[in-house]
Amino acid sequence: MAFPATGGSVEQLSSALNEARALARKVKLESQSLRDQSAAGDVGARGIVLYMDDLQRANDRFEVLRQVPGIVQYARDQYDNQSIDIGAEFLSMQGAIVNTIGWINTNIPKDVSDWLLVESIVANRLTSRMLTSAQTAALRTELDALIATID
Repeated sequence: MAFPATGGSVEQLSSALNEARALARKVKLESQSLRDQSAAGDVGARGIVLYMDDLQRANDRFEVLRQVPGIVQYARDQYDNQSIDIGAEFLSMQGAIVNTIGWINTNIPKDVSDWLLVESIVANRLTSRMLTSAQTAALRTELDALIATID
């Protein structure tokens, strides 16, 4: 075997793993915040839609990071755990993200043409439609599942 002077970079792997970790922490914090807010009472539909958009952006980035060549073995070495499979962990987290996005997409109020019904004008001001804690109970189930995929 020759010295591996090409075909990968420890800096690239380190950067990809660190980015994935930071993004996962952000997703977990935002998910926990929405979960807690929705359990405590009404939550604005616009905020839920913005959260869904953030989740989709995160999922798109996770897909890129998951495919960085060598990241699985690099993560095993960094965590000193040869049984960890970062690729499988990415897929688990991404599956929970897709399920959460699906719930929001299915349950956020829309008209017959799929236009969102998340705001109205009241006294010349935009007002967000509020969803009750009961209306978001199933969303909390999805959020709990997502949160559980991130350590």
